[in-house]
Amino acid sequence: IHQQVYQPELTKKQKLLTSPTGLFFGAVGSGAFFWDINLSRDIYYVAEGVLQEGESFRIEPNKYFMMGDNVHNSKDSRKWKKQTIPLKNGPVVECDADYYAKDNRQIKILRDWQKNKGGDVWGVERVISLDQVNEEALAGSYYYGLVDEAEIFGKALFVYWPFRRAKIIK
Repeated sequence: IHQQVYQPELTKKQKLLTSPTGLFFGAVGSGAFFWDINLSRDIYYVAEGVLQEGESFRIEPNKYFMMGDNVHNSKDSRKWKKQTIPLKNGPVVECDADYYAKDNRQIKILRDWQKNKGGDVWGVERVISLDQVNEEALAGSYYYGLVDEAEIFGKALFVYWPFRRAKIIK
């Protein structure tokens, strides 16, 4: 439903001073001229996915919660949602729930090759016939925002922040 809000007619001066963002620029005295103004904001974390505002979240010993460096362009621990697919012959296939699709004949685990996302835990796109799936044990997806310490390996290569401390790590 579209609802129209009454807005009185503005004078020329009011139109110059009005901003849809609620931010105003101006000068006292002789005036000023502004051009090419951009309004930016800092990136901030919001409570979503496994994190809910006002609720505590326990991080178990030897587990890590992964936060992205660009929260609006990355999918960090807050949003990780897993789907498990138990097969009749024993193994369980796991994938990101966002790349899981089920119809009445098959389960598809999709992969976005351009964004290098999706697939099963090994990044493989799969189609599984429902006659191979233990449907009685097939449950819904769940959030799993923690990574076990044993699954974190490698070595840092470069310190880039703060910039005055930037260096290659030997």
